[in-house]
Amino acid sequence: MMNPEHTKSPTVELASVAQQLIDGKIGVSYASRLILGHASRAYGDPWKNEIFRIFVVIESDTDHLPLGSVRSKWDSEALKKKDEEIAGIDDFYRAEAIKAAKTILEFLKK
Repeated sequence: MMNPEHTKSPTVELASVAQQLIDGKIGVSYASRLILGHASRAYGDPWKNEIFRIFVVIESDTDHLPLGSVRSKWDSEALKKKDEEIAGIDDFYRAEAIKAAKTILEFLKK
């Protein structure tokens, strides 16, 4: 059975996540994780493409945090503490991540 997360092309998914980040519909940390997954599927190692590097940095800073579906397996009190950490990281990287997301959208239009 096909994984529903992989039914669209990775570049379509990449554009969708970048736009959601720009629009404030998803957080920076979670968007970074998604962007790297789609970028890896589309282009290989994201570190090799400069437009994805900020997302590699953010993912490195957040790889210990519960993002996405794994959150349902966490204790609610523990999540509250982690959510504070996620919010701080998101605030710190927001401007740079949005700028990079806009660059991704321009790159994908070419």
